Amino acid sequence: DFDFHGKTKVGLDLSLSGNFDLADSLEPENIQAKLVFSAPSTRAARFLIFETIPEFGAITGKCDIHSTAGDPSLTNIVIQTRDENSIEANLNGGIAQFPLADRPNQGYNLEVSIQATEGAVLAKRVGLELPGLGPLDLNFKIEGSTQALQLNQINLSGGREDDVRIGGQGHMSFADWDRADPFETIELKLQVQSATTQLLSPWIGQKLPELGPLSSEAHLHTVSGQHRIDQLQIRTSETAPLTVVVSGSAEHITLLPELHIRGIELEANVSTDDIGKLNGVFSLKDEIPQIGPLQAQAQISGDDKNIVIDEVSMTAGKEELLLVNLSGRLGELSPANNWQPQNTSLTIQASSSSSAGLAE
Repeated sequence: DFDFHGKTKVGLDLSLSGNFDLADSLEPENIQAKLVFSAPSTRAARFLIFETIPEFGAITGKCDIHSTAGDPSLTNIVIQTRDENSIEANLNGGIAQFPLADRPNQGYNLEVSIQATEGAVLAKRVGLELPGLGPLDLNFKIEGSTQALQLNQINLSGGREDDVRIGGQGHMSFADWDRADPFETIELKLQVQSATTQLLSPWIGQKLPELGPLSSEAHLHTVSGQHRIDQLQIRTSETAPLTVVVSGSAEHITLLPELHIRGIELEANVSTDDIGKLNGVFSLKDEIPQIGPLQAQAQISGDDKNIVIDEVSMTAGKEELLLVNLSGRLGELSPANNWQPQNTSLTIQASSSSSAGLAE
């Protein structure tokens, strides 16, 4: 029998008790033990979990250790963290093979739940900068092995009904942890809803015109070893003064060490029953006359550093009053030019079947 209790300089309080036999090779066998620990900070217990664990506050944990011969297993794992900024994490389950030597663990079966009163605080702990988000709830299951880790049954929800809301469901797997991008495969359905368009401005770093509520969805997945986005759709509500639908894909997404998006291919469709409504959308003083409906389409391509809007086609107004047709290239937009169009080439044609109508 053995009963060990110790405390480290950083406050990790650890107790290990139980019994085991020594085989002829002096390897322990027939292990029956219990581990209990607590610490004032998550990082103080990192060598019991993993070295790069983020700081989630005070931590407590326990598990049972069993083996007859060979690598022991960990069962009845219960780990909880509580943070003064209202971040709470819970981990429960077991690990089928937990070698005492320097070999990878096998057979993870762990359920994880993380809740935060403010999602931006939690994001900052894992190295992400997000605007104020509100409550966040994340649940997933850890399976696989140390060298082929899987996060399955991912379910993410965050935000508030009167603000921005985010959601995500799916799974992902990891391979070589020494790679800059350790993700092996990603399979996620993503959603974003915003109560107003302008609430999204802090998220993209660009002021937006007010189009009312917005919703978007996308499929982030791995195809032939490359992460990409498909089935992207962004749309306004049916009651919006200007109806906008953007759909398409991005063929190459890099998540780590920095986010990069390449191969953007989008189609945008815009319509309204009266072009005069654009005065309210863009805060103009009746500069746009009420000449009738607007229909417009455009192709958007490029990457996260440079966007090209081309193949623009717009029709506005009525023939008996004033009919305006516009076509061509809106130009290149980039953060270096404050997203203002460069190299624009547009053709505009205007006609009216009635000079009296035009005079009005």
